[in-house]
Amino acid sequence: MEYDLGRRLLVHVDFYRLRTLSAADTQMFTDLLERPDCVVLVEWANKFLADLADGYLSISMDRLTEPDARLITVQTIGEAQAYMHLIHNLETHAPAPD
Repeated sequence: MEYDLGRRLLVHVDFYRLRTLSAADTQMFTDLLERPDCVVLVEWANKFLADLADGYLSISMDRLTEPDARLITVQTIGEAQAYMHLIHNLETHAPAPD
């Protein structure tokens, strides 16, 4: 699914139902990752992403006991030093825990 955000294109990829990636899938995904105007959001990334990217930003959300509460964890995986400024900004601007 693609969403035009003006300056960037957000592409949502879901690996949930895939058992393997075809050569065409791999090429399409690699092309998306190389586009500077594109942000790729991957669900179920743990299935294939380590084989397709040297590094990436991992964001996971876990439910907490309160109905609308979530714990969001952001970390770099592999060669993802380019994302460290994003994590720093999140830490700097994150609301204080209750």
